[in-house]
Amino acid sequence: MRLAALQQALLAKLELVSDLMAFSLSSASGAYATIFDMRLGNPTNTPSVEEGFAVDARLSEPQPHNMVQDQAEAFVGFQGQGKKARNASITEALARGLHYGFSTCSRPSNLFDHIEEVAGASIRTVWTPTAASFFGRVSGSYLDALLADLLSAEASDACVKAFAKMKKSEKAATMERLFSDSTTQTFYANTPEVRLHRAFDAWQAERAVDV
Repeated sequence: MRLAALQQALLAKLELVSDLMAFSLSSASGAYATIFDMRLGNPTNTPSVEEGFAVDARLSEPQPHNMVQDQAEAFVGFQGQGKKARNASITEALARGLHYGFSTCSRPSNLFDHIEEVAGASIRTVWTPTAASFFGRVSGSYLDALLADLLSAEASDACVKAFAKMKKSEKAATMERLFSDSTTQTFYANTPEVRLHRAFDAWQAERAVDV
């Protein structure tokens, strides 16, 4: 009855519920805290090869949940930090707990793609492909086609043909430099440099191949 009474009272207390949710999702609530019928913990998303991968520390190094002796006192202290801190806790915790792809009724959902577009997400803001993390893990023919695509060139183009004759390891190293070294970019850029950079920014490896 106490639970039902509190649930009903909270229906009219948006700010209190928001504070309580943020508190429950933050490290301030303590280890193994059970406040709502939900818990995100501190999941992290890290590739097997971390080279070239860099994300906000709030995603990769979340605050640890320590033991809290007095939750009521901790909650009052948390509220005292204000709405900005509260909203940041909610945003960070929910962003970390996001599932890849989403689903509904055990079926894939198109919502992930929609949110990705609305949020302006770009793989190139968190990852620069390297020989170790990507280019060395795909086929030589894939790299040939990728270079041609980036340069908006045909397979008969002199640069593309010369690249195709390289050993696989040389191709991977060259592609790594092409994504990070201005001298290599200048050498291969038979299209305006700005256009080449836009091609890099738009390229998304996970849509081309799964490694």
